[in-house]
Amino acid sequence: PYDFGCRDLIYADDKWICLSGSQIYFSYDGIEWFRSISDFGQLPFSSGCVRYAKGTWVSVVATESESRPEVRVVVSDDGATWVTAMRKTSSSSVKMAYADDCGVWLVLIDGELYRSTDGKTWNAVDAKTNEGADASFAPMMATLPVDWTSLNVPGCHVYT
Repeated sequence: PYDFGCRDLIYADDKWICLSGSQIYFSYDGIEWFRSISDFGQLPFSSGCVRYAKGTWVSVVATESESRPEVRVVVSDDGATWVTAMRKTSSSSVKMAYADDCGVWLVLIDGELYRSTDGKTWNAVDAKTNEGADASFAPMMATLPVDWTSLNVPGCHVYT
């Protein structure tokens, strides 16, 4: 995968996924690689990460466009076909986490917190009022000593 500029590489669900500088690739053996199908074509990624949990691949990528930098959350059920789940104009400050304790994906984009239970549908969450948090997530927000600006959350694995 390094021939096409792999920025992040992960193995899960019996396949390799590589986030390159403009595409997502997948492999079953780590030797033969295939370009994924996506609804975003080729984007010049300045940063990004890809992770797998609960049967879903989730990737957060920041684009390098100077005229309109943006962050996209893209998802896949199989690692071969990806769709955009959320798109935000951003200065490219982004972090992603998966909270094992309650099965929730978290994305922090320029200080704004978003959550998803399936990686496909995202809701804004007000870290002060818990508005936007569902019943499984609100207690975690309300009771844990959490630094939401850095996603320093007990039970979360943070990827930047």
